[in-house]
Amino acid sequence: MISSGETAGKQQVVSNYCFYGDYLAKKGMLEQVRDFFSQSGGKNGDVANHNYDKALPWPFDEEDYIDVVTGRVAREQLRAHPAEQPFYMMVSFCGPHKPYDAPQRYLDMFPLEREDDFILPEGQIISDEDKASLYRQRRSAKAMIRLIDDQIGETLDVLRERGMLDDTLIVFTSDHGDMLGDHFMIQKGVPWKQSVGIPLAVRLPGAAPVGENTAPVEISDIAATVLDYAGLDAQRVLSRSWPAYNDIIPSRSLLPVLRGEQERVRDFCFSESDFTEERIDGVSITSTPYWRGADGCRSNAWQTIITENSKYIKYLGYKLGKCRMRNSMICNAIRRSAKTALQMKLIAIRSNRHAAGCRTWWIIIRRRRKRGQLPVRQIARRRRTKGVIMCRVFVFW
Repeated sequence: MISSGETAGKQQVVSNYCFYGDYLAKKGMLEQVRDFFSQSGGKNGDVANHNYDKALPWPFDEEDYIDVVTGRVAREQLRAHPAEQPFYMMVSFCGPHKPYDAPQRYLDMFPLEREDDFILPEGQIISDEDKASLYRQRRSAKAMIRLIDDQIGETLDVLRERGMLDDTLIVFTSDHGDMLGDHFMIQKGVPWKQSVGIPLAVRLPGAAPVGENTAPVEISDIAATVLDYAGLDAQRVLSRSWPAYNDIIPSRSLLPVLRGEQERVRDFCFSESDFTEERIDGVSITSTPYWRGADGCRSNAWQTIITENSKYIKYLGYKLGKCRMRNSMICNAIRRSAKTALQMKLIAIRSNRHAAGCRTWWIIIRRRRKRGQLPVRQIARRRRTKGVIMCRVFVFW
């Protein structure tokens, strides 16, 4: 494993100390950057009229911007690693994420668009002032994505220059999207496409491109894909009873789809959120719904089953008949069994806009097996004595 440290995030660096915080401290910039992040927006709500992010441009040198530092450190580590040796590397890009603080050079690449195309609940109105904030944030989000694109391109160049690209599996994805005003919401934490719909692009060495595939996948499937590509039995590895967070993870390898052997590995995916940080001590989540642009009738916890064309949502603590929704569904029952739920009527939720990814990440895996070496699985079992495992993994998060 190639390791250099962990970056908590832009908001988190205000009150935490991480790899990026240490980098800033060594350059004498930590307090100035913390002040900037605090001034940029401070605490943000989840609805469009509690949106305090000012979308200020990054005021320091571009080389010190968090995602530029992340990309540069990744390339330094790659250049220092022997090209013929296996590796695992995870690199976490924080953007596009609040505070919306793209460097000015990248902001200049995108005009400020004032396109009033927000998808809103019936009767909901966004004020002109709130729209102006959202327009600035949309522009900065695009600029941050472009910056990350450049960092990814430079990293691929290093792999290409060192002869490591052709046998590297590349997976590009994200952990959540951003509402950016739709449904009168900002940020994440809701079961709608802009929040839960994320990009996933994969390049499998030696395999013909399979084109666009709209079958459901879960983020957990990437874990099984990594293990499968490394030659391990993913289901066995992910089905241990200890530790608790590794107890029978229902992930499925995507390699059969990438090789053109199957069209899908699952018919539906599952997503949930309980927004633990919003909980009130001593108060049940079902007794105190949190306002999410629906007159206080939707709770801060939900579960959803998503198929290729449809979605079934269970709001925990939902009050039947009180909410107004558009392009979504109201339900008063959901079976615990996913199979039973899928047999019930599913109502399609459609949106014309793609979600912008946040905390963009890749996974890159590289494996090479030489004559006379044990298979990866056997090496993994004997790694204490042999000290090697012939698998290369490179992850951008």
